[in-house]
Amino acid sequence: MIYVSSHGCIRSAKKSTGESMTNHVERIQQILAQRVVSGDDLPSALRAYVEQSWGGFDREAVRQVLADPDHDEHDILLAFWGFPEKETVTAVEEVLPLAGLSAAEGAAVQHWFCARPQRTVGLGGTVRVQLTLPEDILEAYVRRLRLQSEIPTSLAEAGKHRLAPREALALQRFLRTVSAALSAEQIAVCRKAIEGVPSEDIVAALRLLLELWQQRDADVGLWALLVEEGQRCRQAIEHDQFQEKLLERQTMEQMMGAGNRVLAIDRRAYRDRLGLLDTLALQLYGAVLPAPQEPLQWNMGAFDADNADDVATLMRMLS
Repeated sequence: MIYVSSHGCIRSAKKSTGESMTNHVERIQQILAQRVVSGDDLPSALRAYVEQSWGGFDREAVRQVLADPDHDEHDILLAFWGFPEKETVTAVEEVLPLAGLSAAEGAAVQHWFCARPQRTVGLGGTVRVQLTLPEDILEAYVRRLRLQSEIPTSLAEAGKHRLAPREALALQRFLRTVSAALSAEQIAVCRKAIEGVPSEDIVAALRLLLELWQQRDADVGLWALLVEEGQRCRQAIEHDQFQEKLLERQTMEQMMGAGNRVLAIDRRAYRDRLGLLDTLALQLYGAVLPAPQEPLQWNMGAFDADNADDVATLMRMLS
């Protein structure tokens, strides 16, 4: 049996009953500490995440992480059973006005956190709490909301200014956990889409795959780094005395170099965790993708999901 506690409980800084915020959070954490998860009752999504992230499944290692609230992966693993719904909704609603989101984005976030199916889980004795399933978050994110990766960051930043420090930290952990759960679940969604899609719909499945790559890049700040590097390059060449054509060529070369360096960082960070996407792409493209309408300028067998030129070429084919 695994005894699991969590620091993921979130509550608005606004007191609704008069009891101190600290006492309330501590009481909730004590309740969650009573939660018992059977070692044979591990969600399949959690098993997949562990296999992909840790290079294999080790039940004892999972037990140790779940039993250690201070471990970096503790909240991530716990997320595959669900999230404390009421506490999370309250905190998100509290920081939404300060997150700098448009009305449409704010409404989408509100729907994301507040209009999803819930389940009630017994925590011991007569205590029960509502949890939201990660699958519900995935459904809302991938199929309905298409949220930008900056939105969770904006919420966390707003929480620093509106919530108490302990609550702000809990909100940041929750949003980080959501991102990690999504990354693992997106791989499963992609595999299911590829395996089950009819041949005439294969282009749509590949578009989904490309969308997941773009989301992966956004999660590690790929394009933000590219913009920053591009600005640095532009400032550096403003003082050069070369002719205009040469300046344009030099700028392009510098930007390509910047992109390659950032892609190398992304490749190192994600090869082990999300390498399955590349494998799926190779299998999908080589096995079932219909013949392209235009001749390819590169070898299909050498397609590299971490190569910006390859991905750009494929996207042009699908446009």
